[in-house]
Amino acid sequence: MGLDAYVVCNCVKEGKVKPPPFDSGLLEWTEEGIDLSDSGDDEIYRLFLRWREQACEHEDFYYYYDRVANTAGGNFFYGAMDRLGIGYFPLLSSIGGKPLPANQADKALKELDILESMIRELQGTFLVEPESLEEYKKALAGEDSWFYASGGQLTYRLNERGFCIIHGANGELFRSVAFTQEVIRGESVSREHPLVRFHDTETGRVHECDHPFRKKIWGVEELYYPSSLQVVTRELKSSDFPSAGVLRKLFEASMQTGNPIIWT
Repeated sequence: MGLDAYVVCNCVKEGKVKPPPFDSGLLEWTEEGIDLSDSGDDEIYRLFLRWREQACEHEDFYYYYDRVANTAGGNFFYGAMDRLGIGYFPLLSSIGGKPLPANQADKALKELDILESMIRELQGTFLVEPESLEEYKKALAGEDSWFYASGGQLTYRLNERGFCIIHGANGELFRSVAFTQEVIRGESVSREHPLVRFHDTETGRVHECDHPFRKKIWGVEELYYPSSLQVVTRELKSSDFPSAGVLRKLFEASMQTGNPIIWT
C-alpha cells in the first residue's frame, strides 16, 4: 500500500498523438486524463489500452508519474508536518485526497519550501546498518513506532530507547541500541518460517525470532541480511523525505502542463 500520483500530458489536446485504431469520437477528456466512453465495447477497450501506451512520447499519457510514498514513508511525512504545525501546510496535508488543481500547484510548492526550511527543527530515530549507513526503519524522535506484527501479540518497535520486541502477554522480550543478527534460516531456504538470532552487543542479551531485517537488491536473487544494526537519533534533513522530491516534480509538472495532480 502507499500513494502514487501523476500529471497527464497535453498531447491529445495538441494533436500530437497517433490516430487511434478505433473511432476517435469515443475518447473522452476527464479530470483524470484521457479515457474511453462507456459506449466502447471490450474489444475497443483493449485497443484503447494498447494504443495509449505508445500514442505519444509519454507512455499512457503520463507527463510525470511516480510513487509518492509507501505507508511508512507517508506516515513519517505527515507526522513531520504535524510536529511543525499543520497550519503551515494546508495543501500538503491534503495530498492523497481530491485532485490538486494546477492553479494550486505553485502554492503547494511554496509549502514544500517552507517544510524543507523547517525540517531541521525536528529529530528522528533511525535503525541503520553501521557499515553502509543504510536505513532500515525510521521514526520521529519521541514516537513509539511499530513496524512489524505477528500473531496479534508480538510487535517490533522503534523508539529512542532502541529497537524493541514486545509481546502483549510477556512484555519486552528484547531491546537494544546496537545488535547483530544471525540468520539461522533464511526466507528462501525452505517452507519453514525464517529464524533469526538477535544479539545485543552491549549486554549480551539474545533473542530468537522469525522476522529478520533484510532488503532486496535488484538483480540479485538472494535477499541481503545486514549482520549488524544500530539505533541513532539525529537532526532531520531534507533527504529523509524522498516524498518531497517526488512532490516537487509533480507540482512543477502540473504548473508546466496546466493539468491537475491525480492521487492513486
